[in-house]
Amino acid sequence: MSANVAASLVFERLSLYPGLLDNCSMLDIVSFIQLACHFQREISLYAAYGSPAPPPRLAKYIHRFFASYLQLSDRHVSELWDALKDMIWTHGTHDSKWLLDDNKAVMLDLLGHQAGSHPKEQLGRLRYFTPSVY
Repeated sequence: MSANVAASLVFERLSLYPGLLDNCSMLDIVSFIQLACHFQREISLYAAYGSPAPPPRLAKYIHRFFASYLQLSDRHVSELWDALKDMIWTHGTHDSKWLLDDNKAVMLDLLGHQAGSHPKEQLGRLRYFTPSVY
């Protein structure tokens, strides 16, 4: 997200979901934005073909990974995505301050390939398979 996106706009969108701001810390919100920006290329696999818009929902395995990594409920991950997806899609990859540093990016890529995970549920830079969404 760009520096041009005012914090008040982010909080205005988040406030549309009762209880979300009471249950998510500022760190949760920033971490969610960073995760979504980091995995934007993979998330885009579930957008409508040829559409510049983000998918309406995260794929199940991405959703579960975000919930597990951030220790948030399914509801809160869904609400964060609903509230912030357009901002993330528009500004997320254009501002380097929202990108993860190399060490954290490598760690996330390793976490996305946890042992015992079904190959279709492993996050990676590129995966192509039948989408499933929440």
